[in-house]
Amino acid sequence: MTWLPKSVVCLSYYDRFRFRSDALAALFLSLQIFPLAIAIALLPEYLRCMEFPVLPSRGF
Repeated sequence: MTWLPKSVVCLSYYDRFRFRSDALAALFLSLQIFPLAIAIALLPEYLRCMEFPVLPSRGF
């Protein structure tokens, strides 16, 4: 008997129905995480703009 990694052994039980459910879960997760990732990516630019606000009372 030869040794096989557990991931290879588990692939023998992996069928198209499990693949479909995993693919749908990955799609839904990516649709939820993508807007959050965009917001985090844009946050430093937003904070840099808010660092020195132009106030009308300063006469600028």
